[in-house]
Amino acid sequence: MKVVDLRSREARSRTLCGGKGAELAALIDAAMPVPEGFVVTTAAFTEFLEHNGLQSACSELHDADLPQRVELGERIRQGISAGDFPRSIDEQIQRTLVEIEERVGRRPLWAVRSSAIAEDTDSASFAGQYDTSLGVAASQITEAVRHSWRSSFSERAIRYRALQGTHENRMAVLVQVLVHAETAGVCFTIDPLTGEPRIVINANYGFGESVVGGQVTPDTFILDRLDTKSILEIAGHKQTQTIVGANGVEAIEVSADKQDSLCLSPAEATEIARLALSVEKLHGGPVDVEWAYQGAQLFLLQARSITSERASSSPPPKDWIPASNTQIDPKYPLYSNGNISEVLPGCVTPLSWDHTGQLIEHAFQTQLEALGAIDPSDEAPSVLGFFYHRPYINVSLLLEAATRTPGMTPDTVHEELIGKPESRTPALRAADFLPHRFGRLWRVLRVVLVHARTLSSRIEACRHSAESDETRVSDAWLTSASDELLLEQVRMNADLAAPSVVHVWASTLASVAFTQLRRFTARWLGDEDGALASELVTGIEHLPSIAPALALQGLCEKIARSEDLAMLFRSDADDTAILEALRSDPLNQELEDFLSRYGHRGVSEAELQRSCWREDPAQVVSLMRNNFRPGAATPIDVFARQRRAHEAAMGKLDVLSAWRRFWLRALIRRARSGLLNRETMKDLVIRRLDRSRRVYRELNRRLVARHLIVSPDDMFFLRWSELRDLVAGTWSAREAAELMEERQRDYRWSRQVDVPKLQRGTPRVLDPEELKYDLELAGMGVSPGRITGTARVVTDPRHGAYIEPGEILVAPVTDVAWTPLFAQAGGLVVEVGGLLSHGSIVAREYGVPTVVGVAGATRSIRTGDRISVDGSSGRVRKLEVVEIRR
Repeated sequence: MKVVDLRSREARSRTLCGGKGAELAALIDAAMPVPEGFVVTTAAFTEFLEHNGLQSACSELHDADLPQRVELGERIRQGISAGDFPRSIDEQIQRTLVEIEERVGRRPLWAVRSSAIAEDTDSASFAGQYDTSLGVAASQITEAVRHSWRSSFSERAIRYRALQGTHENRMAVLVQVLVHAETAGVCFTIDPLTGEPRIVINANYGFGESVVGGQVTPDTFILDRLDTKSILEIAGHKQTQTIVGANGVEAIEVSADKQDSLCLSPAEATEIARLALSVEKLHGGPVDVEWAYQGAQLFLLQARSITSERASSSPPPKDWIPASNTQIDPKYPLYSNGNISEVLPGCVTPLSWDHTGQLIEHAFQTQLEALGAIDPSDEAPSVLGFFYHRPYINVSLLLEAATRTPGMTPDTVHEELIGKPESRTPALRAADFLPHRFGRLWRVLRVVLVHARTLSSRIEACRHSAESDETRVSDAWLTSASDELLLEQVRMNADLAAPSVVHVWASTLASVAFTQLRRFTARWLGDEDGALASELVTGIEHLPSIAPALALQGLCEKIARSEDLAMLFRSDADDTAILEALRSDPLNQELEDFLSRYGHRGVSEAELQRSCWREDPAQVVSLMRNNFRPGAATPIDVFARQRRAHEAAMGKLDVLSAWRRFWLRALIRRARSGLLNRETMKDLVIRRLDRSRRVYRELNRRLVARHLIVSPDDMFFLRWSELRDLVAGTWSAREAAELMEERQRDYRWSRQVDVPKLQRGTPRVLDPEELKYDLELAGMGVSPGRITGTARVVTDPRHGAYIEPGEILVAPVTDVAWTPLFAQAGGLVVEVGGLLSHGSIVAREYGVPTVVGVAGATRSIRTGDRISVDGSSGRVRKLEVVEIRR
């Protein structure tokens, strides 16, 4: 069938009518207020392609690498534009238009939207990837359909499908009577950012495109799911609205008296919420819906499952415990996520934990055995734990290992994973020189000296290995390699873990040097809060975690010379639209060079399920846009300031005697070198993980193509050995599906709960009462200084990471993907981290007062709150909170 009415049974076929069309057909069947319409089906799309000789090019897309797909896509787009529209399809469209016009009793304008097969699934919404046409006359429908088909082959859509691991590009097109919206927007039946069970509505005057496209700050209504009349109202700033005028869709200015006034009444907000909850009941899980009011009538325009990380279909049972939780040995009861959560933030998928967790575990075990801190024959527990899909470090084990190892102090473990110890324990004691301990002391000294002496050469070996990986593991190699060879690349062995082992040693040597420096500056210079020690280790040249920010600044300076590009970066256009414009500019080569060097980095970069910058360059565009804010600071200026601060700090050593100056300067060199080595190895570890990510992407593609998994995300809920068996065919797809479904359920439930920084004894989740925050929050000060300013809460920097110069950035975690924001931040508050965590090191380089380990900061603090941050004492205080109107 080429054209089907939305009211027909055939319209409920996803294969025929795509995700959006099938969904709306089901909603119409359930008597929901969906506008009349029809679908130009995938069969019509296939006929058009065959009629114009484009089907073979579409078939080639499946096995092509990404650059080839983009090139093929452009060829297909041109063919769709120039191709003949089959008469049989056009005649069916015109007949259906007349039938619907007779039903509605008028000649309406139309809305024409994509409805691809892979669109609006539980794992991928494809929101914003395809083009929509509004206000289309009946005579223009075929051209609007052609426009939607063409958008399926844009570079943006092709890259998104590649990220999702799907090659499905069959496109149906949805044609509906246009609702002349007076107000419109979206409604979420669960908070998409926090996962809290509450309804969130965003609204603006006119069509919903201004809300969905992020062109305004919409009104926000937050409603209780059980009592939808209980409403929190937050007025947005709605300067523009989208309408359909004589010249098509256009943005017009909202009158000054309405810009800051709520565009919905409480009764309308309640009606929208109840409609969304009805849709949720049909879906069996959280949804976001697009809605519009035309006069007093509410219409449902679209509905899809919420695909954000926090969303879940149902709350966990009261006494639920994930099957993946680590069993705690009573002898080693204390675990902390204080530092490792920066490497693997939030909930972690089983495959990423099996892969990355094993690398970290092996590195720790190798070091502890070399030091004699644990005996390989001992039945001591693992260094790592896993509770509610979060990684933890066994603090009890590390404290015991430090205590029994001469020359080591448990203070370092305590300070990094828990907080400042109440009393100090010396690294060396008189007993360490007695005969029964001296052998151990000599072993520790010998091992540490050997690793300190060979560290540079081992770092260079890791660098050489990374460069070899990037040359050898090309797209062509990945597609031609056998299943067995691919699996061997990600099998746990000494070669795979080598960078992680060197990284642990680099981190240990950096920690020891920095701890010693802090002790001597406190003892000789009264530096009790560590502010001077922090300034003495700033201004490090060529820090890998800083390099991406500097490179992006250079690119932004070149973009600023292009009037059109600079204007686009300052506009309300979305990140993908800006990326497409940059792709067609000569400066695209600069972006490609950046991605070639730094594309392996990204948000939650050790989570293999997440896309890196190379796979999703729009994330980079989002970060760059902050450099175009009025008054934006440049990293170069910031680092010049920090070099001056370092020089001034060095001048404070002049009051010391000659031998004390000599000793401190040697410690400073060791500490600075140690921090550089640590960050260098972090980058090399991520480069090795990126090799694994690329291999897993290829294995994922093969599993989807062989119909062994349904959704591209499914694979990440297997462990490596299970993946091997599924690929080899020694394990049935049905059994794998059952296990993956159970783990996905535990993963979803885990995302709904909050866990403490410290787990002692039986793992637990935090009670809601424990999440009530006072005006003062406590953490660990890691970068000195005090600042009072406006908070900017950013929970995900991948898209829309907006920060005004001087605002205090409040974040759940920081890794290298966050660092371009640091140049604009006046202060930093982070939920996790330690004295030598990545965010702490980079914050000191930027000279930003920083407090880490502030549990629940992104929940307690709201954007717009006025807060004070003391980077020495570790105190964060809320002074004024943004007003929420009830």
